Amino acid sequence: MQSAVARSKPLPVVARVSQDHSTGLYLISVRNYDPNPLVLDLAGPLLWWPCMGQEEKEQAIPCSSGTCRVANRNHPPNCPYVDGGRPRSPEPSCNCTAYPYNPVNGKCGSGGLTWEWLSANATDGRRPLYPVAAGLKVSNKFALCLPHVAIFGGGPVHIPGSDDDVETVTDHLSRTRLLRNPRNNAYYMDDAGIAGGVALSTVTPYTALRPDIYRAVLTAFDAATAGLPRVSQAPKPLERCFNLTMMNQMGMWTGSLPVAVDLMLADGKNSTFTSLSAMHEVVPQTLCFAFVEMGAGTVAAYAVPDSPAVVVGCHHMENNLLEFDLKMGVLRGVRGREGGWERPDRQGPRREGGG
Repeated sequence: MQSAVARSKPLPVVARVSQDHSTGLYLISVRNYDPNPLVLDLAGPLLWWPCMGQEEKEQAIPCSSGTCRVANRNHPPNCPYVDGGRPRSPEPSCNCTAYPYNPVNGKCGSGGLTWEWLSANATDGRRPLYPVAAGLKVSNKFALCLPHVAIFGGGPVHIPGSDDDVETVTDHLSRTRLLRNPRNNAYYMDDAGIAGGVALSTVTPYTALRPDIYRAVLTAFDAATAGLPRVSQAPKPLERCFNLTMMNQMGMWTGSLPVAVDLMLADGKNSTFTSLSAMHEVVPQTLCFAFVEMGAGTVAAYAVPDSPAVVVGCHHMENNLLEFDLKMGVLRGVRGREGGWERPDRQGPRREGGG
């Protein structure tokens, strides 16, 4: 493995993101000498994978270490403790036990907490350059563009179809405060239009709304789309779907439908789900309202145990470049569009968004 050349400002590192189409989960390739990717989970407190017995023993972490305390800070709900392996154990031979949590089925397990080198590629913002260990010191920022790439360490990040990098572009976009919930490790946006936070999840397929909010939004949506031809049975977990073939015959274009959804953020800006993103062609010729009700039996209920009012899912995060500035507590966003990237002061009227 090559080491990074000494620089006054370390280059950011880039990792490939892909999607597993059988589960819909996003995967990231950061394991050293291992082609198997890991699930990308913004709220996940641990990276976990099956270990060989000898590997687990050789790379074990002592119970007395600070790492053990951090790994056990957010114990999964309804996950029973096993004997031994507790943080701060006085036993000199005690190896730390961790409790990985599966966000898809809500189940948890236990296993030895170990360490392993992770690896990625340094980048100049345009292309991968050379492999580096994940211990490379970079700024406390990361950028995410589903379903393609994750970048750790801030910019510059060149945007395809633009002469600008992400640091320049985000100066022209509104930004919103980014909060971190210590109880579940989730990233939140502070909102003003509804009672409760707005979380971001990369393991929730569609944006989920708390039941009282969802029912009010669905009622308004039904009133706005009363003239659209509905299908008799919507594919789960979506509830309201329409016949796209009949809509086309009626001369309806989905981009002009009156179904935009606004999230009113605490900074006075709106994050808008336009009609194109609020609807999703789940199966051929079936167009569905891409929001679900939060509750038992849905992935959203398991993704964030201390449930916020809204969990923004993968569908509404795709094709947007999101920059998480953890030091400043700020989320910046660059919205994608067909044929390039949207720059508000160059692509028609400026439209404020919260991410």
